[in-house]
Amino acid sequence: METTWNDHNPSQGGEKGIRKYLWIVTNNPWKRNFLTIFLIYLTAVSSILRANYLYVDDIRRTADGQGRWFVYSRYLSDVLAHVIHGGKYLCDIAPLPQILAILLLSWGASCLLCIEEPMHKMQEKKSEQKIFLTGFSVMPLALFPFYLQCLSYRYDAVYMALSVVCGIFPFCYIEKDWKKFRIFSFVGALFMCMTYQASSGIYPMLLVFCLCCKWNKKELRKDFFKEMIWGAMMYLGGLLVFRIFFMKPFETYVSSKVYSISSLISGMASNYQQYYHTMRNLSRWQILLSLFLFGSFIWTYTINSRQKKMFSFFLAIGFLFIESILSLGMYIILEKTMFLPRTMYGFGFFQTLLAIYVVNHSREIISKIIVIFLGWSYFVFSFTFGNALYEQKEYTENQIILLMNSLDNLDQLNHERNIHITGNIGRSPILENMIQNGYEILIDLVPYPFGNGWGSNLVLTTYYNCQNLRFSDQANDITKMKLLKENQFFRIYGEGDHLEIVYRNAWKEPINEKRQAD
Repeated sequence: METTWNDHNPSQGGEKGIRKYLWIVTNNPWKRNFLTIFLIYLTAVSSILRANYLYVDDIRRTADGQGRWFVYSRYLSDVLAHVIHGGKYLCDIAPLPQILAILLLSWGASCLLCIEEPMHKMQEKKSEQKIFLTGFSVMPLALFPFYLQCLSYRYDAVYMALSVVCGIFPFCYIEKDWKKFRIFSFVGALFMCMTYQASSGIYPMLLVFCLCCKWNKKELRKDFFKEMIWGAMMYLGGLLVFRIFFMKPFETYVSSKVYSISSLISGMASNYQQYYHTMRNLSRWQILLSLFLFGSFIWTYTINSRQKKMFSFFLAIGFLFIESILSLGMYIILEKTMFLPRTMYGFGFFQTLLAIYVVNHSREIISKIIVIFLGWSYFVFSFTFGNALYEQKEYTENQIILLMNSLDNLDQLNHERNIHITGNIGRSPILENMIQNGYEILIDLVPYPFGNGWGSNLVLTTYYNCQNLRFSDQANDITKMKLLKENQFFRIYGEGDHLEIVYRNAWKEPINEKRQAD
């Protein structure tokens, strides 16, 4: 007898109301996928949320309540921030932005599964097994080690996730409503640029992926190809409109200047080389599984091809190369680009596309095992990363308290002092031990911002209320200053109203005993 909604009327009791909800979820493949992926993502980032870590940008925004994303032309982030934070002053509302980011990424991952695999094919006899495998296939989207840093940002996380979704959403309309596909390709490009430009490679990677899948099935009709080209033109049009009318040129640690025509190829090659040189910091296990995933894709794409096998084989290799370039997005053409984890997650999206394809089309169990192991390695690493953040935060706070106590005991906090810090607190000994034992990626993922810089200035003046300290960018000559304090972590020099704090990693020579304080 067929089950109907009337059999689960919530008015008949709380238990039946719950059963109705479960019936709706479990009998709708999209909702079932969404809920499964959301629970996986939320569990994976739980240690990151527990760490409660503040990056330098988070320190400044928590201190002054200002987003200031417009400096990098991220106007939509500024507008949405006032809505999400419920006012003009942006109070710290973590972990709400991270949870919203996970919701957006779960929605995007569910859409990816529908784009590659029509929804009716998920209602097969082995649907439970399929859900299990698809859960692992989309783990690189949000749990790729470099993207985990995006989820660690207490203010930016939701806008970074929104930029990813902007590249995925237009493809929900392919072969359904081409007009909406064109419109959202243009709007998605604009919104992506106004939230986080590092996601600029998502749309072109997905477009090339769809074309290659259609061609391999001999389903690449002229009208489909034509509409995809239209979509690409609309996307490029959105990027062009943003650059001409909205983008503010900037020259800081990253530049908005692009390579000239004469140096474009060499510049792109240099950025490409540097990008994948940084990628080597992934664990050996993750690199090996990634290579196996590439091999599985080539094999699966070739074996399942309805085209000539040899041509499909070389096309699969060419596809991997093209996607590896597109994963950099617009950053590959910038003269001065960033090779920071929070901008290098395009490779994780690249892996997600390959994993979804392998799970849906491979007949070999070994290929699916590779996807499971890769997803599991990212899932486990998310806990490692979160706990590493917590350990570094605890170490940083203890070091700052030690410094404050030392300055207070020397009666330096009650008078106006010009202070300069040389070196920094360094990494926690536990974190150093992890790095030396195969977790080099934590060098890039876990910063230690307390040292000479505006972040330390904010920490001491705002968080510890040291209003008498005035930070200087110019180092003092310690040979003309008196050593006031020394321990195994730092030295404090003083002369008049000037203080110089030198951390251990910046010590150059042993202390001259004659200059030590009594």
